[in-house]
Amino acid sequence: IRTSVARPAFAVASTTVIASLCTRGFSCTDVFTASARAYASRHATDLLIQTVLLEPGLPGAYTKLVIIWRLLRMRVHTWIWWLDCDALFLAPNVAPQTLVAEAGGDVQSVLLLGSYEIWGWFNKSHPINTGSFFLRGASAASERLLGQWGAHALQYRTHALWEQIGLYRLLLPEDVPGHTRGPVLM
Repeated sequence: IRTSVARPAFAVASTTVIASLCTRGFSCTDVFTASARAYASRHATDLLIQTVLLEPGLPGAYTKLVIIWRLLRMRVHTWIWWLDCDALFLAPNVAPQTLVAEAGGDVQSVLLLGSYEIWGWFNKSHPINTGSFFLRGASAASERLLGQWGAHALQYRTHALWEQIGLYRLLLPEDVPGHTRGPVLM
């Protein structure tokens, strides 16, 4: 995986960065981009929207992992908030720091805050929604988690939601070293 192509520059000194992948073919890209920019501006939050795949030979979600890896390696942000470009800000007045605090992210041992997908929970195929989650930034433990997630997810490449089931199967036995726990319902 390419991890050294470009280093994004941030105009805002923020503890949180919102990261997303919005390439051609996604019908909601313009709406998401406009709303993400407005949200980031309102809350003085950094924003990184990748517009091209960084790993063209792999499924698009691998670019998700590469973007997050780059942000982790920069060690600038306390939290990285990944949002797929089909996400909506249903409560745009609520700051990301408030979302993190309400979900228990103020505890230093928490690395990942996410939510369940109810339709994936019933059949245990992909109950973790990787379309919107917070990952603790500037953390060696988060780097290990992301590295293991990427390596673990490879075995599910033929699954339509491979990164979701990969993360779920990784966290199921609590294989990640350090103080990890299952996702927190947000």
